[in-house]
Amino acid sequence: MGAAIAIGGSVESSNLLATQLLLEQWARWRFYQSGDVKGYPREVPFYRMMRGTAVSPPHITDEMGERVDYAVTRLRDRCPDQGEAIRLRYIEGDSPGKIGRLLGVGETRARDILRQGVTAIEWILDCTGD
Repeated sequence: MGAAIAIGGSVESSNLLATQLLLEQWARWRFYQSGDVKGYPREVPFYRMMRGTAVSPPHITDEMGERVDYAVTRLRDRCPDQGEAIRLRYIEGDSPGKIGRLLGVGETRARDILRQGVTAIEWILDCTGD
């Protein structure tokens, strides 16, 4: 997929890639937002690394993180399989094979569900944009 974009892939594939990157940043944002306090942790990164939580900070704003969070919540309400696949992939870091096993489908079907979920997130974000 990445090679197709570098060679001049379609707008659809570049939008899909941009949404996937946004979801990766959202997952980091969620990691940093765990707990009731907004904002990033005050610990020195070295201490986080020693505790095994060395995740680089997100490159999205709290506002964008909340928008993506809303979109994922809407998706989980409307299409539970797609929402769960998004959560498993981006929050838990599971592979499509493992996602397929957890959802009771094959890996190819899990990849399709993930792709549909990413497309749905993109659509929700477009519809709720400013």
